[in-house]
Amino acid sequence: MAIRVTSPHKIYQRFMKFLEEFAHKQEKILASQTGAFSRSHYRSSKINLFHFLNTSIIGNGSTLSDLSMNYFGMGSVRPSASALVQTKAKTPVSVFSALHKATLALCYMDKKYKGLRVIAFDGTNEPVAPNEDEPDYIIYAKNKETIIRAGIHINAAYDVLNDKYLAIVTQDQRSKDERAAAMKMVKEIHEAYPGETFLFVMDRGYFSYPLCKLIDVTRRIDLT
Repeated sequence: MAIRVTSPHKIYQRFMKFLEEFAHKQEKILASQTGAFSRSHYRSSKINLFHFLNTSIIGNGSTLSDLSMNYFGMGSVRPSASALVQTKAKTPVSVFSALHKATLALCYMDKKYKGLRVIAFDGTNEPVAPNEDEPDYIIYAKNKETIIRAGIHINAAYDVLNDKYLAIVTQDQRSKDERAAAMKMVKEIHEAYPGETFLFVMDRGYFSYPLCKLIDVTRRIDLT
């Protein structure tokens, strides 16, 4: 159960301890599955998963060289930018998804509306630089040559009363499907909070009858 912590210093200390333990567990999983983050990898790159996740969180748009210098300092202990890139390549997106879910367990979320968790769904397009080697992320004009825009479509489920994102689904432009994203997010939320009841709020782009069945709209709840 999450414990309410109000001191910024204690929150930071607790998160750093959590992040180190989380990274250690993920390293074991990745080492058994792919061989990444082995001892030989440490010797060659001077960076482990904890360092990589920490630098990713505090990156704030810095270049890799500046990020490495600011985090590790000057001298021989500072890994090169290529070492950070290699570590990034060995870290699957699933690690960040697992990190998000594990972090939620640290949050004190007790606010509800008449016993319901109020969850809002919405989506947005995050612009990225057009890369014609990744056409699925590009919207072309009718002539199929002119690029209109490029981006990643992000779907998010937000706990309105507790100010927390509970689930995130990213999609490319070609396979963008908000209804499928809603189904996935509802399943993840039900698994994370078994036995709880929810009030889902979303626009019509997310609505589908299979989603209604999944949410179980047949249950009658008195909100008066």
